Amino acid sequence: MPKSEGKKDIPADVERYVKEHKEQGADEGKAWALAWSRYCEYKNPGSDHCKQDSYFDGKKASIERVLRKFSAAQFSAEKSMVVGQTYISRWANGWWYFKPLQTISKSGKVKGLLSVDGERKAKKVFIGLNTNYEGMGWFPSSAKEAEEVSHLF
Repeated sequence: MPKSEGKKDIPADVERYVKEHKEQGADEGKAWALAWSRYCEYKNPGSDHCKQDSYFDGKKASIERVLRKFSAAQFSAEKSMVVGQTYISRWANGWWYFKPLQTISKSGKVKGLLSVDGERKAKKVFIGLNTNYEGMGWFPSSAKEAEEVSHLF
């Protein structure tokens, strides 16, 4: 949010980060989110700008409701995965590929092969509820994308 729209005491570093991210193609909202994240994580973690002590007060119920809806939607996506189909996800500045070996279990997990850009070989993992890969948005890949990464599986 530009100074004219909100707080007047936005650190110069944050504004510089916003400009950098926008030049790299990020939209306004993402640029601000990334800028504040960088500022609070690396530049000045102790800043009053980076404290959220009271931000979530009174919002717990609504946050839990949003998380339940998100988890239900993600669980539904994983539930509909087809064994053998390649799925893709964009996560942490890289492309991830997943190929289910089995349908979803009662515990909400899907066993399959996972590969990340730059890896030579996929590894067997579980994705889904209560795993390290919970919350990743998986989408069916196109035939061309699946062919390009088939050597990983």
